[in-house]
Amino acid sequence: MSAPAPLQRCWAEHRLTSWSSLDALAPLPVHIVAATGGIVDPAELTAPPNAHLVDFADHDALMACAALVVGHGGHGTTMRALSHGLPILGIPAKGADQAPITQLLEQWKVGRALPADADATQICAAAEDILGNPIFREQAAQRALAFTGIDGAHLAASSIQRVMRTA
Repeated sequence: MSAPAPLQRCWAEHRLTSWSSLDALAPLPVHIVAATGGIVDPAELTAPPNAHLVDFADHDALMACAALVVGHGGHGTTMRALSHGLPILGIPAKGADQAPITQLLEQWKVGRALPADADATQICAAAEDILGNPIFREQAAQRALAFTGIDGAHLAASSIQRVMRTA
């Protein structure tokens, strides 16, 4: 008999598809921290025993000890997870950029993309795949190295200034 898998931490940014994610991750040997984003009061929800629900959380503090990020494909959380070298399970909500961003996770081999209507079985299988396959973590770590030293806000401001000068 093999040793049980070590408890891994999953940071889940929850929006419209979040509650399926909680059900999906409940049977896995993971500890889940899920933020509701203020959309729902965590006290109104029933969380599985391996989950802790909060309104908001410090992304950087949680990601520093996470093994996986489950998110909606928003640019901010995706870039922050990659800057921490974390693989991502992306389930887009309603933002126009979310589905294309989650597809990039697959292209870059830093995670998996599921459709917005993914059920608990699909989410669980994808999470197990990501956690069990080191290529996702390795590729996310490569992205983190590529982002080192890049100040996105400064880069964006400089780009806008260049466009304005040529307009």
